[in-house]
Amino acid sequence: MSTYDLFIEKGIEQGIEKGIEISTIAIVLRSYTNGFSIQNIMLITGLTEQEIKDIIQKNTSA
Repeated sequence: MSTYDLFIEKGIEQGIEKGIEISTIAIVLRSYTNGFSIQNIMLITGLTEQEIKDIIQKNTSA
């Protein structure tokens, strides 16, 4: 595999990771605005309580 192929592969991996991150944030925010508890959001996403609180704080005026 050439250096160029490795570079492209790494870029694709980073793009996938970013997409997953964005989707997870959307799930947290949608769940939160629909009244899900932090504990339920933790079960759905696998995130910690602090990670969820950080996402909510950074993305809402709550």
